[in-house]
Amino acid sequence: NKLIAQNNVTGCTMMVNKPLLDMIKSPPKNDIMHDWWLALIASCFGKIGFIDKPLMLYRQHFNHSVGAKNTKSLLYNLKRAFNKSGSEKVLNDTFLQAEEFLNTYEKLLNENDKTLIENYVKIPHMNKFMKIITLFKYDFLKHSLKRKLGQILYI
Repeated sequence: NKLIAQNNVTGCTMMVNKPLLDMIKSPPKNDIMHDWWLALIASCFGKIGFIDKPLMLYRQHFNHSVGAKNTKSLLYNLKRAFNKSGSEKVLNDTFLQAEEFLNTYEKLLNENDKTLIENYVKIPHMNKFMKIITLFKYDFLKHSLKRKLGQILYI
């Protein structure tokens, strides 16, 4: 339920096995990031593990497509808070990705995962009150308080 709304798996630190790679039917049209898509597959059909030990050095350069942001910066947070269209697009992209995931793997999903994803996909078609109720009911809320507030504000 958390992973459908916000990615917390970083591609440069992933290890995957062949059965996970074999689950990729075709390149997804609406995946936000390949690491997120793989994490969704692993969470539904396998398992996700965590090694609590640094195994790589992280290096940033000016050509990074994502890169680390200074999320403690007041300017960064103000820009994010007042970027309504950008925030709405980020949220909408998660719904499109969830819908494509559901369409791709619906027949293989267990009932609980299928119901969870179906309810996430329905959120854009609800009124504001029902959207908020659904976020809390299924615990689709993002991780930090400021992200939760942004999610509730712009959903």
